[in-house]
Amino acid sequence: MRSRQLSIAPSSKTFWEVTFTDLPSSVEASFTKWLFAHGCLGTEERLNFSQKSLRYEPRIKKSKLITIKAYFDPRARESLEWKIWKWIAQKAPTARSFWNLQETRDWLEEWKKHFKPFKLGGLQFVPAWQASVYSKSKTVIVEPGMAFGTGTHATTRFAIELLKKLSTSKSFKKSSVLDVGCGSGILSVCAVKMGALQAVGIDNDSEAWREAAKMFKLNKTRQCKVSKRQLKEIKKTYSVVVANIIDGVLMDLKQDLWRTTSKGGHLVLSGILKDGASAFIKAFMKGKKGRVVQSVHDAEWAAFIIQKY
Repeated sequence: MRSRQLSIAPSSKTFWEVTFTDLPSSVEASFTKWLFAHGCLGTEERLNFSQKSLRYEPRIKKSKLITIKAYFDPRARESLEWKIWKWIAQKAPTARSFWNLQETRDWLEEWKKHFKPFKLGGLQFVPAWQASVYSKSKTVIVEPGMAFGTGTHATTRFAIELLKKLSTSKSFKKSSVLDVGCGSGILSVCAVKMGALQAVGIDNDSEAWREAAKMFKLNKTRQCKVSKRQLKEIKKTYSVVVANIIDGVLMDLKQDLWRTTSKGGHLVLSGILKDGASAFIKAFMKGKKGRVVQSVHDAEWAAFIIQKY
C-alpha cells in the first residue's frame, strides 16, 4: 500500500473517503496532483504484489487500471463531486467513484480500548498507563505506536514461550542473549525479566534502534543494550540467539546465526510458516551440528529451539 499523509483536522468528527476504481495508471500522477490542488487531505493506493518465494523480496504487479482512495473534509462533497465527475469523464472515462462518510478516530484511544493486560511466559504485559498498579519485576511495559511489536503477534508469543522454556535451566541465569531483528526490543526485555544476565538487540532499521532504546528505558532494563552493528559484524558468541524474522530471511542469515551461537548454546527461531516448517528446519540444520529440542506451532506459524553442539 502506498499513501500520502492524511491530515484531517482534529475538530472534524467525520471525513469523506472517496474510492476511485478502474483508474488508468497513466493518469495517476496528474489526478492525485489535481486532487490535492482541490483540498484533498491524503491519498492511498492499493498495490498488488507477487513473490516467487520467501527467499525473494515481493515485487509490485503493474496494472493498467488501479484503485486509489482520497480523503476530504466533510463539507467538501457539495462543491467537489461535480468537478471530480467532470475530470473523470474527460480524462479517465473507465473510472468510477464511490463516496463514503467515515468517522474520524483517535487511534491512540482505540489502541487503549483494545489493548488489555495479558500474561505470557510467566510475565505480565501491560500498557504504560496501567504500569503503576503491577509488580515491576515480572512486568513488561509496552506503549502504543510501537511499530515493531507489543507481544500480541503469534510469532512473538512463540519466541517468548520458547525463551521461557530455556529460562527454567540454571545456566540461563548466566546467559547472554543476542536479539536479532530486535524491533521494539520486547524479546530482549523478556529475556532479562526471565533472568538472563544481559541482552543485546540488533536491527537493520534505525527506527528500531530508537524504539528498542525507548523500550529498555521504559522497563528500566539496564542489562539490555542496542547495537547498531549488523549480524555479520558481530564477533562475539552468545549462549542464546533469538530471531523472530520471516523464514526466508532466517535462511539468508543461517551462517551468521550459527556462528554467533556459543557451543552448547541455543537458537530460538520464530516467524516460520507452518506449511514449510519441515523443509525449513531440514535446510537450516543441513551441514550443522545440533538438534531441535523444542517446537511450537499453530495453524499458520511455527517456532523452534535448536541446541548447537
